[in-house]
Amino acid sequence: MNEFITLIDLKNRMKPGDGAIADVAEVIAKENPILDDIPWVEGNLITGNTIYRRSSLPEVVIRKINEGVDSSKSTATPDTDTCVELYTRGDVDMTALELHDNPAAFIVSENKAFIAALGEACVEQFLYGNPNDGIVGISNRYGKLNSGMTKDQIIDFGGTSGELQSVFIIKWDPTEVSGLYPKNTTAGIKTVTKINERIKAKNGKDMLAHSVDYKWRVGVKVRDYRYISRVCNIPNVIDASTLDVIFRNLIIAKNRVHNVDKGKVVMYMSPDLYDIVEIAADEKKNMSLGYKDLEQNVRLLHYKGIPIRKNDCQKKPEARIV
Repeated sequence: MNEFITLIDLKNRMKPGDGAIADVAEVIAKENPILDDIPWVEGNLITGNTIYRRSSLPEVVIRKINEGVDSSKSTATPDTDTCVELYTRGDVDMTALELHDNPAAFIVSENKAFIAALGEACVEQFLYGNPNDGIVGISNRYGKLNSGMTKDQIIDFGGTSGELQSVFIIKWDPTEVSGLYPKNTTAGIKTVTKINERIKAKNGKDMLAHSVDYKWRVGVKVRDYRYISRVCNIPNVIDASTLDVIFRNLIIAKNRVHNVDKGKVVMYMSPDLYDIVEIAADEKKNMSLGYKDLEQNVRLLHYKGIPIRKNDCQKKPEARIV
């Protein structure tokens, strides 16, 4: 059970008039299990969220009897995370809609792929979002080996050429690392419906459609950098000896996560690497690999007690991190 608000939780809390938005939230969450890992919080801005990140701790001194001490305080710097709008559109033939007994369910069914694509885009933005587009993705926040606040959270596997990849370990927490939606919105989701919209059909000719614009305004918040670690520069071609090194690096990365044995910690990797790790689990090549049985006969792969998720957006090759 999650101890924080997920997309499904938000969906269940929506008002009856938010039925269309609730349907979108449910499809997004069910089509991409990663999104059910993420706690969602409402930002304090209509464009995102501003936090104050502690940049120094107050000084602690040893005081002797009958001696005074200087006053001390911590310092904090403001940081703003901006939400970006993800957009897609689904069109349903008006005649097909009129023939259906349950038009609302038919619309969601026909547009399911478009709605699910919002979830895929969200996960990709969370990991690889470009600051120029609005979201500062986790890979950009943890993108330098020897400088910046996150350098101690990055472990370099050592790959220098070819197609490279990473493994991310994230401790989700509503106050420290979470998803965002703008202030005064319903989970950041909005639908705009147009009836009898004239569009171009597949044959290039006009038809009347029931069109829905799906918009989702989302952002990512990272308040405490210690809640995430990254093993980077992993080659895509992996043999048995390489896999042993990966496991050792994952131990180091795990130990870099603050209070890793508490809260919801999840490991994310590419589908290709996941296949290799799962085969190693079946062949019992590493005693720290195993499975945990979840509800509805679902088995989740674990390493050192941390669940592992296969993440499709990590299929894209990464540039070398230096």
